[in-house]
Amino acid sequence: MRTELNKQEFERFQEFISKNSGIYIDNSNLDSLRIALIARITRDMCFKDFNDYYNFLKFHPKGKEEFNELLSLITITETYFFREPNQFDALKDYIIPEIVNEKKERELRIWSAGCSTGEEPYTIAMILRDAFRFKDWKIEILATDVNNRALEIAAKGVYSQRSIRKAPKRYIEKYFEQENDRYRLRDEIRDMVTFRYFNLIKEPYPLSIMGAWDVIFCRNVTIYFKKESTQRVIHNFFQSLNPGGYLFVGHSESLYHIPNKFQVVKLGQAFIYRKEKLELEAYYKREDTEEIYKKAINYYKAEDFDKAILELNRCLAFNRNDDRVHFTLARVYTDKGRFEQAVEECKKALEINPLSGKAHFLLGIIYKKKGLMYQAIDELKKAAMLDPEFPLTHFNLASIYGNIGDHREACSEYNSAIKLLEKRPKNEVLDFSGGFINGILIEACKRGLKRLR
Repeated sequence: MRTELNKQEFERFQEFISKNSGIYIDNSNLDSLRIALIARITRDMCFKDFNDYYNFLKFHPKGKEEFNELLSLITITETYFFREPNQFDALKDYIIPEIVNEKKERELRIWSAGCSTGEEPYTIAMILRDAFRFKDWKIEILATDVNNRALEIAAKGVYSQRSIRKAPKRYIEKYFEQENDRYRLRDEIRDMVTFRYFNLIKEPYPLSIMGAWDVIFCRNVTIYFKKESTQRVIHNFFQSLNPGGYLFVGHSESLYHIPNKFQVVKLGQAFIYRKEKLELEAYYKREDTEEIYKKAINYYKAEDFDKAILELNRCLAFNRNDDRVHFTLARVYTDKGRFEQAVEECKKALEINPLSGKAHFLLGIIYKKKGLMYQAIDELKKAAMLDPEFPLTHFNLASIYGNIGDHREACSEYNSAIKLLEKRPKNEVLDFSGGFINGILIEACKRGLKRLR
């Protein structure tokens, strides 16, 4: 195989990578890109040349998965704990106290975008754990990156001496356990951070990323983007922050040439970007939350899921403790096949309202779809206790028991479903029935019983 990358090939990959990740590889990095491409192309000798590999990335169903592997080779992951300490001082000495004093809801959400191998979000977690007692507060630290290998390292929480070289000694002694020449973060810190793959230039942002963040860190990431990509990302960050929220960028980055709505504030020795404080009613033009929720439901019924998510997010900007909105989000994510986020939203709904039979039911259905049968049974049993007259709970329990070979329980649940369905009109279409009328569901239960006997 030819190992030199010609100008035309370089420009094709350069454009493709920029379009799909925001990362712009300039001419000085041609050789680095060439080495990364060769590493992927020759890993199992399944590609003939650069052109063959390019076509795979662009057209093959597994091209996106392979592109993520390529990004893992071309994105820079070198970082360390407490990098740019003045910014962390600003977070600790000014921003967190302000949030604690002013925020009505006892919830703090921080997003580390472009988290690399995890040193930044873990530094944030240590600062929060060390300096503040957040009793009865819900703390969320989300860390995202496009480099899957970096995320795997981050999730393990094991680092070299080089990574902790700038960390204050007391933090090392308090939050790390030394294992030979490696340093393992204690579980109390690791458990504070959630790591996810996320591409900053992909839109629209999902709900868990789109809204109600108090602080966003995105340092030394946009320096690899073209101006137009940076502008889109900064706009999305602005939309994602709460009024009064803060954006941290790297010392080598500036938004001076990027049109944006942020204010620049000096906190201690650090300059931070801040979203102007506005009353939520003014920010959302005094639109009634009920009207927003109705709009979201209409979008959901029309299967315009992305717009439904955005409207539901607007509802949560007014009130994060609306279990009805979290439950609806869980339904949207379930229909989109995004089960992890659906589970997350179901659990949020149940934190607010533990007696929600519908939320337990939906969580059971999601676990069933994921193949977690015993967890599904547990949730569906809770749903049956809270709403004993809902036939589909028993119908789904029967299906699960049949799949795991417990025929006695399956028959019992089918009989319970039939009794409840026969009390209802045969032409009625129950919620969660997939559009099937009760009469068809009764026949399905009878067929199920016949197979089991």
